[in-house]
Amino acid sequence: MMSNREIEAAWCMPEVAKEQKELADCELEKSVHDIAPFAEFLRILGNLNGVEEVIDIGCATGSYGVLLKGHFPDIRYVGYDISSEMCLHARDRGLDVRDAMCDGLPQICRAGVLLLCAVSLEYAKYPPYALWRVLQRNPLSWLMLHRVRCHEDCGRKVDERSYCGLDIPMWRWNRKELDVLFENSGRQYAWHTWPKDQRQFTIVVEPEA
Repeated sequence: MMSNREIEAAWCMPEVAKEQKELADCELEKSVHDIAPFAEFLRILGNLNGVEEVIDIGCATGSYGVLLKGHFPDIRYVGYDISSEMCLHARDRGLDVRDAMCDGLPQICRAGVLLLCAVSLEYAKYPPYALWRVLQRNPLSWLMLHRVRCHEDCGRKVDERSYCGLDIPMWRWNRKELDVLFENSGRQYAWHTWPKDQRQFTIVVEPEA
């Protein structure tokens, strides 16, 4: 199984960024209703009140930023990624994107912000701790954990065929363990099942009351 350092090195390769851009270009040319992650993101976001800004943690080449520009132009978008090559491609789309290795991840101390984690925390060294840190550091923000896949047993990493044909260890969450984590945080949250793909979920955590 690859180490986290090896995963980060692979993600930052220029050819991986090029492949991700080509994949995103292909997906963005289609109707959002044909791409389940895009359709569900827009559907769920449209039902949230008071979101003024989306901060995309692990934005890659900025697909969700493009969606926001097209469907919610009044919501500001900022993306973060550890790959400078990914950031370059996202900026070519006219997006505000920061290099997480240089700038660090944000700590939000204002209302109206939604933190989007779309298959990004799953690659952290220990994802439950990374998720807990995000919740603790950003009490005034919404959190959208998007494209969640669960494992029937306890949460653990499994090899997934990913970018450049590599088998990348990705965390599979356990629903009961997530429920305990969110309940311990003291914040309200909701699971959203995808109508067209009931193997995947989106979890929305509300700001602290």
